[in-house]
Amino acid sequence: TVYDLMGQKIRTLLRSKVHPGNHFVRWDGRDDDGNAVPSGIYFYTLESMNRIESKKMMLVR
Repeated sequence: TVYDLMGQKIRTLLRSKVHPGNHFVRWDGRDDDGNAVPSGIYFYTLESMNRIESKKMMLVR
């Protein structure tokens, strides 16, 4: 899930469960409605069965 600096949810990227292993998820810089979001700092959160991790990223258009 991608969030803006205010903590508002921008986009949910993956809703299904996946098998253990390495996976790749790409964000196209759009919100859940398909609108392009502006350049800026965003946070993404990855959740697994026993871990939640958040990281910061920068989107440059």
